[in-house]
Amino acid sequence: MQSEGGNEKQAKGPKLTPQNPGFYSTILEHIEEAIVVIDRDGMISFASPSIEELTGHLPSELNGSNIYNFIHTEDRGLISECCTGPDKQIKRAEH
Repeated sequence: MQSEGGNEKQAKGPKLTPQNPGFYSTILEHIEEAIVVIDRDGMISFASPSIEELTGHLPSELNGSNIYNFIHTEDRGLISECCTGPDKQIKRAEH
């Protein structure tokens, strides 16, 4: 909608806040960066929808798979280090 001055009016409805159900899933569905959650063994438990654009794989194809199946053998050390420490995580990885 537009007001008389040409500015867009905010759509009416519930305000999206961290307390609302669906807040985080909405962010994950629309974020451009890929988010992949893996356990210490390298099993993928979550891949955001944006992973498809980056890798060509649907999130459903990755979930339940082992990350090492998709990592070049020369790069597996980085992932292995990430998965073996109790508090280690990759905050940003360039592809």
